[in-house]
Amino acid sequence: MYRGMSRKMISGLSLILVFNAWWACDQLPTSIEDKTKNDALGGESVVVSVLALDFDYSAGRFFVTVKVLSKDSVERVVGEFSFNDSVYAQLTLADDGQGEDILPGDSQFNGIWNAGGIDPAVQSDWGFTATAYSTAGDSASAGTTIHLTPPEPPLIEAIQAPDTLYLDDTDWVLDTLRAQVSHPEGLDEIRDVFFRSKRPSDSNFGAAFNLWDDGGQTVLFIIPLQNDTLRLSSFDAVAGDGIYSFPIALNPAGQTGTTHYQFQARAWNGQITAIVSDSLVILPAASVRNTGIMTDSPSTNQTPWN
Repeated sequence: MYRGMSRKMISGLSLILVFNAWWACDQLPTSIEDKTKNDALGGESVVVSVLALDFDYSAGRFFVTVKVLSKDSVERVVGEFSFNDSVYAQLTLADDGQGEDILPGDSQFNGIWNAGGIDPAVQSDWGFTATAYSTAGDSASAGTTIHLTPPEPPLIEAIQAPDTLYLDDTDWVLDTLRAQVSHPEGLDEIRDVFFRSKRPSDSNFGAAFNLWDDGGQTVLFIIPLQNDTLRLSSFDAVAGDGIYSFPIALNPAGQTGTTHYQFQARAWNGQITAIVSDSLVILPAASVRNTGIMTDSPSTNQTPWN
């Protein structure tokens, strides 16, 4: 039917069809982002939601994340912390990519309140309210609560260590200290496990040494010998099983007597266990005991052994 029509007539007809189709849409085209935003607003001018409210026990700080959607630009977002219906602190939340805010302009506003010396065991139930204001004068609020419980320390369930070891006439004697440690919230909450020792010649306990739950991957000491080198790992058998290990290495000329140990474990929340004590009796080798001859060996003043 178009055979007798000129190219100009066909082009004109096409333009009319396109115009009519556009006019039938009844509105100007919108971006996917604008449509998603309008759908999320649900007819409101401003919508606020609290995404996260956390408390860092070791630092005594609250962390908060609030999401704000607004038909107009957001002028400011203000947060209030309250306890027993009394406002304790106010802060302005930011979406600028600075400090605790990771990505600027993502509609997620972040803030920190350094709460100072509050006692979570006493001041346990806190409220937080966020209010967002738009440049058009609209506002909206959202709130949530958090219940603080005193942070728990790890638990040292058992110490596995020899009660008695005998020195050898010529060789180093090797063994292992082990501490089995757990935490109510899982092994990931354990920051470190350590011990201090007091050898027979010491008047006080020395510096702390970490025990390791690394499957023996870490070389802790390299001790030069007369014709060889002694490389000592943690002697840990399985990584990540909650059993922390540390090598015992007694040189032939080492001290005899009783070495005392104090074990502790610390969680990431800053809580530390009470001291768990143990001891090791070191006895001389038979030839040393009979003759009184001591074999030359390297100094071990920087180790917790003899």
